[in-house]
Amino acid sequence: MKRIVLILICLIVLPIIALAQDKYMVNTQELNVRSRPSAKSSVVGKLRQGEIVTVYAIANGWASIKYKSKSKYHYVSAKYLVKIEPEKKDSHMPDKKDNKKNDHDNGYKHNHESDRDHQKQKTITRENDDYLLSVFIDGFGGMTSYSWSNTRPKPAISYGGDLGFRWKYRAFSHSIPKALFGDISVGYSHRGCNAYPIDYGTAHLFPIGYSYSFNRNIGVFIKAGGYFSYPITGEIAGKYDTSIDYGVAGAIGCSFRNIELGFSYERGFADVSESAPVSLKNEGLFATLYYHFRIK
Repeated sequence: MKRIVLILICLIVLPIIALAQDKYMVNTQELNVRSRPSAKSSVVGKLRQGEIVTVYAIANGWASIKYKSKSKYHYVSAKYLVKIEPEKKDSHMPDKKDNKKNDHDNGYKHNHESDRDHQKQKTITRENDDYLLSVFIDGFGGMTSYSWSNTRPKPAISYGGDLGFRWKYRAFSHSIPKALFGDISVGYSHRGCNAYPIDYGTAHLFPIGYSYSFNRNIGVFIKAGGYFSYPITGEIAGKYDTSIDYGVAGAIGCSFRNIELGFSYERGFADVSESAPVSLKNEGLFATLYYHFRIK
């Protein structure tokens, strides 16, 4: 009796499971296949854009698939999958009287499928535009001076450039908003005032950044962090030794595709020449032009 009940359960359950399987297409250039439904789990392989996979279940943003194994389940992010809708078959066989009507229906079906394919391509393009990593170069110019006591000497034109790296925190976890990012860069800058100019090798770190996109091309951003500068110039005014500089920095700007234009303010905390008779601390306002090379 038990054997009969087990057979009946299998006959009922197995067809339901089979019907629950759906076909999905990968819509990103490269998709990690993981051993468990977690971004911290090990990567066991990769799927390429356009590959078709069978999805057995989706839970908490993870789709279970069978990757190079008929018995063990693996997992991929469901965000990068597009469901393939099965084609509906019409069992009605038209006669000659319906030819004209069918021509119209076929045209409608063709347009509908074209619209669906176009929408699918837009989805793929939008996902690919949502890059997580980029390398950038920038050039900046502005006015800098020193602050000491209640006075400031005559400002000087400052300029420089950086090579940097931007990451989006979403790369570490899908639960983090994709608008949050961080920047790190190294480069050269010429600062100071007219009487006491100093050349620096400079490193910037902006661990807190937020971007907002109005559409695929235009957006705004804001970021905050600090900088560290090592003097290339050994002396100022021919007699005062130079020292390292560090301070805080903030920037705000707008973006168009891979280009950003920002305005930043920096304020130093260190005395840039401890041997000088007065305390000299850097302060500056800059305009910066960035260009990003997207990695992923």
